[in-house]
Amino acid sequence: MPTLEQFTNSLLALPLIRALQTISARLGLRFALRGGVLRNFLLSSHRLQQAEASFYDYVDPFSNIDLALDDETDWPQLAQAIASSIPFAGFHHWEATSARAMTETSRRYATIPADRLILWFEGQEKPFARVYLDGLDVNVEEVVRHPALYIDTQAFGWEQEADVFDQLLDVLRYMRYTATFLELKPEIDPIGLLMRSEFPRRIASRRSPQPAQASIERRRLEMAILDLVFTAVDWKQVSYLLDLSRQELSPVWLEGSSFLSKIFYQSALAAGSGAGVVVYKPGPRSTLRLRLFNDARPPRHGLENVNSQIPWVRLSYSGHNPADCCNYSDFQRGVASVAWRSKSSGSDYSDLQASAFAAVAAAIPSAAEYSAGVPKSELPLFSIPAYVRKGTSVVIRVDHGYLGALLNRNVSFYLGLVPSSPR
Repeated sequence: MPTLEQFTNSLLALPLIRALQTISARLGLRFALRGGVLRNFLLSSHRLQQAEASFYDYVDPFSNIDLALDDETDWPQLAQAIASSIPFAGFHHWEATSARAMTETSRRYATIPADRLILWFEGQEKPFARVYLDGLDVNVEEVVRHPALYIDTQAFGWEQEADVFDQLLDVLRYMRYTATFLELKPEIDPIGLLMRSEFPRRIASRRSPQPAQASIERRRLEMAILDLVFTAVDWKQVSYLLDLSRQELSPVWLEGSSFLSKIFYQSALAAGSGAGVVVYKPGPRSTLRLRLFNDARPPRHGLENVNSQIPWVRLSYSGHNPADCCNYSDFQRGVASVAWRSKSSGSDYSDLQASAFAAVAAAIPSAAEYSAGVPKSELPLFSIPAYVRKGTSVVIRVDHGYLGALLNRNVSFYLGLVPSSPR
């Protein structure tokens, strides 16, 4: 197992980590990288060849890249430096919080040691920023030397009045990690942990949250379930864990979300040879939209002979103003994340050569174009900006607002991932 120094050096072998180090020194800022990137890097060290891996391979399909700053007012200049200096930064959501808030909120969740690692960049030290690994109430050297799937139920306060929803999310994360990092044997049985947590009884006695808070909790639970579905290695285990979760989670949460109801009560994941989801905001005032798709139906007429690595999936872009001469900026609707995975045993996209494929949009003609005589079967293809992430699922992060600006109108289109050169 690596020493703390060896592990830190392996992190610094990632070009984007070195880019953050350079930004820290150039701006003279102290900030930290935390969360999923460090956890996935640590727990997957048995699986991936570090020299072949990308920083973005360690970002979960629907997650942020989380940073912490000593002074939150430093975030605008740091965000600008990241956007201008780090390739493909715009295709990912970078989220910053204060170091104080990080410490305070961590007491409520993240009881899994691998989630409590922090990589600090000390930009005040010239000419290069000092980089070192720290942690939140964990023995960092022990966590690195002995990567393990462990959840600290005692530290979290299972016998105390800790919030039941935060506990639920931690248990779901722990279940996901055990289904994702199969090389590591869990030190606590995740199934037994879920069953003995008595979530339905404890939720029933919990004071109902305010509507705004309830909406936030529903969305966090939806994303936790999506993380499980699209990162767990074996589809049979996904199905088993979802069925178990349906029995052990409160209907108050599952039935309160139309999206989760489709998964748990309407068998939305049953059809097809794989499962897909789109997560995006189609309009300027839209809430985040989650929509499942599969390959059970043939592609739309006009796309049958266009080979795509994923089923053609429909997205939309609205709120466009044709009269505005400067109505486009990169990622003005955020980033659309499209994930697809197979249900076949042993099938994944880890060996996908992302550079050999391109994201393509098949634009649906507008009503005016139909009236002008454009055949309904004619779907012009456009290459659009995207970043492709490989792994158990293939994830396409796409600037879906680009097509609206290109066509100068609101637009619905089908997204595919096609070979970038003829075969």
